[in-house]
Amino acid sequence: MAASMSPVWRNNVTFDPFTQPITLLAPDGTTPVTVSLADVMVLQRTASYQNISQGVQTGAASILLLALLLITGKEKRRSHVFIFNALALLLIAIRGILSFVLCTGPLFNFYRWELMYYGDIGGTKSISAAGEVLSFLITVTIEISLAMQVRIVCCNLATFKRVAINITNGIGAFVVCGLRFALMVLNITWGIVGLETSTRSQFDTISTFASATNIALVISIGISTIIFCAKLGFAIRSRRSLGMKQFGPMQIIFVMGCQTMIGPLIFTIVTYWGVKNVQISSASATLVALFLPLSAIWASANSANSASRRAADMPSRIGLGGSDFAKAGGKGSYYTDTDTTGTLVGDSPRKGHFEASEREGERERDLEMQELGRERDRGVGGVQVERAYSVRCD
Repeated sequence: MAASMSPVWRNNVTFDPFTQPITLLAPDGTTPVTVSLADVMVLQRTASYQNISQGVQTGAASILLLALLLITGKEKRRSHVFIFNALALLLIAIRGILSFVLCTGPLFNFYRWELMYYGDIGGTKSISAAGEVLSFLITVTIEISLAMQVRIVCCNLATFKRVAINITNGIGAFVVCGLRFALMVLNITWGIVGLETSTRSQFDTISTFASATNIALVISIGISTIIFCAKLGFAIRSRRSLGMKQFGPMQIIFVMGCQTMIGPLIFTIVTYWGVKNVQISSASATLVALFLPLSAIWASANSANSASRRAADMPSRIGLGGSDFAKAGGKGSYYTDTDTTGTLVGDSPRKGHFEASEREGERERDLEMQELGRERDRGVGGVQVERAYSVRCD
């Protein structure tokens, strides 16, 4: 009978093989150091969680950045909101690449991990410090983008309300950036450069600042999104009262704004009170960086489709075919849900201009219908009008 490929061990219920002690020798080659086998599995889980989290964030940011560059027109790429949104996605992708390099380096070596032996890894420390700086810059770009979009959407409010909202939002962004800057300095000083000599109290201080920064970030995101969604919600309600019930760009921004607020909250709650030490706290800021340009892409696509439908319907209103309308230059006044920069506003400050344009367009169409009616009565040109219009002779 052939021998078994693997031995059959007798189970000892009083012994846990996964927590047994392991003896290592210190770098001097003589001092014994006892560690636990369970620490090996802790290191494996930490590296796996970090790689999964950063891999998802890097892939999502890279794909969305590519789509954003391909879809956005040249004139909109110059806007400050687009620049900061694209910059945040680029920084997230670069940070993810640096994280992959670190996970395969000496920082995640079990011997160094257990004995805190990091004296000869200066290059790896520099990469880790660069990743920490990128995390700070990501937070800054997100806060600036949120502040700018809130400022845009509230541009037509009363002066006092607009100033109060901008000041409140600016203070929140300043607090978040200040806490994140302090956390960056502490992480680089104690957690990276001085890792070998760091004490437990210093690591506790870093954890306290990290918690405060995450909470402040979520509060800032929540305040910005509440203001943003409340303004759009009132605008949508006003439009419905006027009979404009189609699902347009403003509704898309409203829905995506709610997701921008709820997503980071869910991830923060899961990080603090659900699953511990899974390296997903950075996903809160990444979700905001993903939702902001994604909502703009959806809204721009919906606005373009709406404009195309209006352009297609316009020739039939004046009795011209598509080719005749193209020969005429395709001129006409259209009311769209967005302004020419693609920035959505609730009650546009150009409302009076649009109303005046509508009245002017109606007068021009009346004059054109009168002329077409006279030519039809005279039998000139063979023009056929699809709809009947009442012609007034004042």
